[in-house]
Amino acid sequence: MTSDFVHGNGIDIHYRIAGEAAAPPLVLINGVGDDLDGWANQVDDFVRAGLRVISYDNRGVGRSGQPPGPYTSAEMAADTKALVTALGLPRFHLAGVSMGGAIAQEYAVAHPGDLLSLVLANTFAVADPFTAAAFGAQMAALTGHDCAGRIGAVTVPTLVLAASGDIIIRPELSRRLFDALGDGVGTWAVVPGGHAAFWENPRPWNSAVIDFVRRNGTL
Repeated sequence: MTSDFVHGNGIDIHYRIAGEAAAPPLVLINGVGDDLDGWANQVDDFVRAGLRVISYDNRGVGRSGQPPGPYTSAEMAADTKALVTALGLPRFHLAGVSMGGAIAQEYAVAHPGDLLSLVLANTFAVADPFTAAAFGAQMAALTGHDCAGRIGAVTVPTLVLAASGDIIIRPELSRRLFDALGDGVGTWAVVPGGHAAFWENPRPWNSAVIDFVRRNGTL
């Protein structure tokens, strides 16, 4: 496992890589306030499944740069692009949870040719009034995110993953995101747990991601 920094999009980006160098890459994007250690329940399973896992601290948290906010989901997607470009990644699988899913949508719209597949977990295409809250600079990227009119342009195979007990981003809101995808692009899945299902009950969440990546990659 390696941990280091790259400089891109005006900030230092702290990242970590686990897994074999020749394995297909999977890039993970965190939700609000989470640093890369938030993926502790996923990394080992993903590596055992034959993936090279790249996680990183979003701007504003962890050891990455923390410029004054507010931020946007598109700006944070540009951070992701700076990271993968600096690392010289080939086409990769991309997975984001909650705000990370909003960032991943922006990435998929802007850079479709970079991706093997896309996982959008516990997230939405546009916020509704229930999700509008005050979580500082990062929250602006979440509540200000609106990809509803553009998400239909995504052509990469996409898993929209909801948690049955999520009261923060409710499954029906994620389902609207799924319904907005183009024909034949999306896969819909629901796992047990709440908004933090990937922490609370990681096995079903991890299995859903691994199975999807296997169907849409080289594992």
